[in-house]
Amino acid sequence: MFSGLNKLTVENRETFVNLLEDRSKPLITISNHRCTVDDPLIWAMLTFPEFFKNVSRFRYTLAAHNICFTKPSHTYFFSLGKCVPIVRGEGIFQQGMDYCIEKLNEFEWVHIYPEGKVTPVPIRIKWGVARLIMESKHAPWVLPIWVDGMDSVWAKKAPYYPIFGQGKTEVERRKEIADFIQECLYNVKNKKKAIQV
Repeated sequence: MFSGLNKLTVENRETFVNLLEDRSKPLITISNHRCTVDDPLIWAMLTFPEFFKNVSRFRYTLAAHNICFTKPSHTYFFSLGKCVPIVRGEGIFQQGMDYCIEKLNEFEWVHIYPEGKVTPVPIRIKWGVARLIMESKHAPWVLPIWVDGMDSVWAKKAPYYPIFGQGKTEVERRKEIADFIQECLYNVKNKKKAIQV
């Protein structure tokens, strides 16, 4: 991410890739939303071969109409990225939701942020995710994805810009290295005890 100056760690990546490549069911992925660039940066977990192999099934995602579709250039840009406009406050029965259900019925992949907005703390998810699941003609795979730390690589408010080196101070980096070395040292001690027993 950002030319290798920040580190992306993914757990259970193979589960996601397997479900993405399984065309026997539609796929719904859901995640928390802590940063304005969670999407598209979280998809950096895909290698180039995995991405291009599955580009025809790349995700549709709901995006706030009052942010992503405010002028023709924005509409064009976000539409190319398979973003579907959703109007906050208009409930779960609106065109964007209908369109995503159509895509699920075509065995496509829909990714949503069911909290409905960027928020620094978890909040109650919206019912739209339940409608997507219930109204899909084919029982979809539903995969939750927890994103952590993305807000440390992108400014939280305007002007938006990338933060390299995970935004850590020298003191924070020094502590992180010392903690890692300490953990390694204690692991050696614990292994030695385990061998002696």
